[in-house]
Amino acid sequence: MRPDSLAALDWQDISGRLDGDGWVVIPGLLDKAACHSLSALYASTHPIAPFMIRNAANLLVQNA
Repeated sequence: MRPDSLAALDWQDISGRLDGDGWVVIPGLLDKAACHSLSALYASTHPIAPFMIRNAANLLVQNA
């Protein structure tokens, strides 16, 4: 995501969702390659994390 796109996000809404729900989806924040790289970092120590990150990658790419 480009810096100008990040600046255009509704950070007050994002903050409220994080406070209320503990998580938030920001479509387009990471591309598929970045999500796969992140999932590789957790593969050995957090077996469920790669699955969650890969699924987030698919969701983010589909909604980008």
